[in-house]
Amino acid sequence: MVLQRGRRPTVMTAVLHGVSAFIRTYFLKRGFLDGSHGFMLAVSNGEGTYYRYIKAMLLAQRQRQENRD
Repeated sequence: MVLQRGRRPTVMTAVLHGVSAFIRTYFLKRGFLDGSHGFMLAVSNGEGTYYRYIKAMLLAQRQRQENRD
């Protein structure tokens, strides 16, 4: 999905999107009201988003290397 938009993912975008997913889940969707379960869900959402962007970054790097060869 990230690569289909034509954007080049970086480590910084991965970190920022991961943090924003955590904030969105924990604060804006009021995950803090669920205690530790809400916190763990917010961490899980942030981590999943971070890994999604890192995976897209690595895939884009691999595609660029294959195009060079």
